[in-house]
Amino acid sequence: MRADNSEDLQQQIDESARRIVKSVRTLVDHRTEYRPVRAADYAEYDAAYYDGTERDLAAEGIASLGDFDDAAFNRTHPDKNVFVRLGLAADATTGAIWFRLGTATSLALQSWLEDGRTIITVRSSTESAIPNRPEVVLERVAPQTSVRDVVRRHRSRVAAAGSLPTLLRGLEDLVAAYAADEQASAAFRDDQGLALFEPMLRKKLGDRYEDEGAPLVESILAHPEWWTGEAPNRFMFLSSREHDGRRHFTTVGLALHGLSDLQMKAVAPNHCRAARFLMSVVARKLMRDVPDRPLPANLELELTRADVALPAEFVSLGRYPEVEVTSEGPARVRLVLEGALLSLVPPGDRSGSTDEWLRDTCRRLGQDAPPPLPLDALDSQMEAASRKDAELTNIVAQEFGVDL
Repeated sequence: MRADNSEDLQQQIDESARRIVKSVRTLVDHRTEYRPVRAADYAEYDAAYYDGTERDLAAEGIASLGDFDDAAFNRTHPDKNVFVRLGLAADATTGAIWFRLGTATSLALQSWLEDGRTIITVRSSTESAIPNRPEVVLERVAPQTSVRDVVRRHRSRVAAAGSLPTLLRGLEDLVAAYAADEQASAAFRDDQGLALFEPMLRKKLGDRYEDEGAPLVESILAHPEWWTGEAPNRFMFLSSREHDGRRHFTTVGLALHGLSDLQMKAVAPNHCRAARFLMSVVARKLMRDVPDRPLPANLELELTRADVALPAEFVSLGRYPEVEVTSEGPARVRLVLEGALLSLVPPGDRSGSTDEWLRDTCRRLGQDAPPPLPLDALDSQMEAASRKDAELTNIVAQEFGVDL
């Protein structure tokens, strides 16, 4: 693969990452608006599934409460043409919801316990990997499991939970319980923010995570504004490719703090995250702890993990430090004024390559920077990630029932 395709491949990874964030954000912000509908008004109404499931549930003491669509979902996805059927157990302890969307079907039984936990048993042809609050105790059964066995499994779980289920006295109580559950899960996910994505993609991709998911997570962490919807209020990074395929990074925005912007030259192709991490730590150190303005033309800084702001960009959320090192002493960086920019370079007494210095410095600061790769090796990795773009888009579509 030609080296000048690497930026295009990174753009594809960024676009896939942005779509994933947008989909999860849409789910978190969604609030269901149930309204009664008639199944007969739906041209693709699958009577065999809806009515067959209703009969099987009735045989287990769960009666239908009618058909409903979600007005909020329909406003954003008018082409989906889907409705759900709700049910309630005769003993008022369990709600049921079932539907078909395209080829995907789902049946979920749910009970709300007096101690605040929620017991959910799901039979579905798709699976959500988005982390949920710890009070939600969810179990998935195989898609071929009979309705009878789903109900009996759910009831056995509720009986073993050690807390009584809250009683639901009718449709109004059931809809209110679903709404409260949706609100609580949304609040948890909103609070987790970008920390949702690594466990979500690890669960979805399994052994393929390091090759396919890690580049997406790195892209997501570099763009918190995709999640918040706010314009970045921090300095930004610009990146360009040098003639030999190495990268050149500069910051934009430090002038607002009376500082020259930073640059790093000739960065190894797989050290983009490392370079931005180190530059962000240096920028924070300068803004917080170095009062002199203007800065000296040649300045050496000592950095420790105390200089890393948490949660930190360009490190895995919830896993900092990413690496423990046996090296003693702080990391050292020299700043050299070149024109209008301050270049980050190794200390004058440092031996070895700049690549080795950057990796060692980042690892001392808690980021697990990898050994430097030549451009051809990185291009092979990125090309493999690019081939998965369509697959990842399908994952998102299956996860949320929307086309991207």
